[in-house]
Amino acid sequence: MTNIVKIMDQVTDNSLVLFDELGAGTDPTEGAALAVAIIQALMERQIRTAVTTHYSELKVFALSTEGVENACCEFSVETLRPTYRLLIGIPGKSNAFAISKRLGLQDYILDSAKEFISQDEARFEDVITDLEISKKSVKFEQERAEQYRREAEELKKEVERQKEKTKQQKEKILEKAREEAKQIYAQAKEEADSIIKEMNKQAKEANNKNKALEQRQKLNEKLSSMQQDFLKSKKVKPNHKAPENLKAGDMVYVISFDQNGEVLSAPDKNKEVMVQMGMMKMKVPLAELMLDDTPKPKEKQKKQQPAKGKFSKSQFISAEIDCRGQLVDEAIANIDKYIDDAYLSGLKQVVIIHGKGTGALRAGVQNYLKMNSHVKSYRPGTFGEGEAGVTVVELK
Repeated sequence: MTNIVKIMDQVTDNSLVLFDELGAGTDPTEGAALAVAIIQALMERQIRTAVTTHYSELKVFALSTEGVENACCEFSVETLRPTYRLLIGIPGKSNAFAISKRLGLQDYILDSAKEFISQDEARFEDVITDLEISKKSVKFEQERAEQYRREAEELKKEVERQKEKTKQQKEKILEKAREEAKQIYAQAKEEADSIIKEMNKQAKEANNKNKALEQRQKLNEKLSSMQQDFLKSKKVKPNHKAPENLKAGDMVYVISFDQNGEVLSAPDKNKEVMVQMGMMKMKVPLAELMLDDTPKPKEKQKKQQPAKGKFSKSQFISAEIDCRGQLVDEAIANIDKYIDDAYLSGLKQVVIIHGKGTGALRAGVQNYLKMNSHVKSYRPGTFGEGEAGVTVVELK
């Protein structure tokens, strides 16, 4: 108390005051009342103060007073050791009964001791316990929410990467189409120059105007023919109309990509069609399509005989594919080829094994399945099938 009196005399507004077991060493009731009065006096002067105590009255005072906060150091009753975690907002408890029991004190002594505790004090200890449990539960939920946030961020980044990749593929296709157009133009110009040279040669040799006119007419016809061939090869027709009654297997020309492709599904409610252009599959609006009336090669027609193909492939195709450990791009490329083979083989249900992990690979796979024209439906695995670690796919 002598030290406390000295502190209260010399304290300033910039002081930090530390009390260990404030009010101890005297009657608990008077000691607790004295401790509360000292803390209130320091609060009125806005002096930062830290107090350690075992008094329940001070814990209640902190719970009910603005500007005063409880805290405790976590203690493990099982190991009888502190965890060194500071819990803000929770009043501590001494755990005297629990520790005594762990140290081997007889039960009849503990039972007798509990009878001397008033009901109010027991209820207060229960409130402290409930607060500790609630605090831990809230912290656990916060950690889970943070984990979900990180997974959502990773999935967003993956979607951005996929969009950028698709954009790059489109640019490559357009660049290739422009290069082909340049080559056709160069070929036409070369043939035109050759005809002009022949005309000049014949005009000089024969000095015959009629022959020159005839050669000039041939030149015009050749240029006109090459222009028509060029337009026909690009399928560009003036005032074209969107094709009607498209079905899977029809050959079309995609104007925006300057590429030929094959229709994989009938138009949906948004008037969009899934088209295969080389290795790329994409939904394309009907307005950007023109029918391709170029005859199909015999090998391609032979390849589309369903009965024979399904019989031979079904002997080798597996009913599941394992993509664990793969990146999303790599997994989707493998799954895309696998589903095509499974569909041609006549399989009605397949299983994609992607594992649980962070869920990014599972989300990427299921987003892809929404776009695949061969997929009728899909669902997570049930108990015994792999649960969230697999996706069961039903094919059309």
